[in-house]
Amino acid sequence: MNVRCAKIDDLPHIRDIYDHYVHHSSITFDLTTPPIDSFAQKFESSHVFLLAEQGGVILGYAYANEHRYKAAYQWATESTIYLHKDHLNKKIGGPLYLALLDLLQHLGYLMVLAGITRPNPSSERFHERLGFKKIFSYEDIGYKKGQWHSVDWYRKDLMPPAAQPTRPKRLESLDTEILESILGAHSTSN
Repeated sequence: MNVRCAKIDDLPHIRDIYDHYVHHSSITFDLTTPPIDSFAQKFESSHVFLLAEQGGVILGYAYANEHRYKAAYQWATESTIYLHKDHLNKKIGGPLYLALLDLLQHLGYLMVLAGITRPNPSSERFHERLGFKKIFSYEDIGYKKGQWHSVDWYRKDLMPPAAQPTRPKRLESLDTEILESILGAHSTSN
């Protein structure tokens, strides 16, 4: 399995992965699958957007974007991961998400937040294994598939806050050797 930066050409495949969750689960609150231009906007505004692939097949993707759109929040980022429905429980998510977290730390982000719609015990365990801690819940915040759902928010600190923090860097500014080293370290020989 290869972990790499996503490209704009990957968006139709990414949209296909997401489509399954829109129509067959409540873990996303989208009621219809967004158009490809919506994915393009998310891709362009993301801090990091990665995918896992094997033999040219995209197995899943993970990305991080702004948590809130005000300058004082710039050291916090919000992460998302989705795996293709046929590749769940195949040890793809861990390496993919760890690569995302490592890159975010190298870029200077201090914390990562993740929202998990309940019930989703596998996602809760997954995030907890990676060091995320539950920090609060929005009870009965979203209505989908005939019932109300709550969202638990998890947080992982990547590094302690500095008295005078420097602005996080953009992925494009990261040294190519560092980027390739991080992605290579999380790619597997499966």
